Amino acid sequence: MTPGLARRRVVRVPASSANLGPGFDVLAAALAVHLELEVRETGTFALHTELAVSRVRERNLVVRAFERLHTADGFEFTIRSDIPLSGGLGSSAAAVVAGLLAADHLFELGRQCRRRSRCRTLCSTSLTPRCSCSGWPARIGT
Repeated sequence: MTPGLARRRVVRVPASSANLGPGFDVLAAALAVHLELEVRETGTFALHTELAVSRVRERNLVVRAFERLHTADGFEFTIRSDIPLSGGLGSSAAAVVAGLLAADHLFELGRQCRRRSRCRTLCSTSLTPRCSCSGWPARIGT
């Protein structure tokens, strides 16, 4: 890694009403609470968060999703979130989407990895128990 040329991305993913109960999956809306992921190229792996989630690389949903597209070796992950970890607002799905989007944008996979194929990647992972590409959130940003 050349000093001063380290790659860095910040991804914000909104909570969703999709898991609140029957009917909410059809009328799902992005909510005004977010998970924010910062990924920096540092030359070593590290994971920082104040959340009550696994800090073990192989068990953390963000890192596991990131590694579906690229190894996490040499990257530092900082995870912040206002999304409650339980209660049906999609904290797990937000973590997976954040990891996939961060890898996608860091390595400029966008030309090969369009929205629908990103969604299929998300749905094909064993990281999320159920998935539908029909409600792919439009408000996910980097």
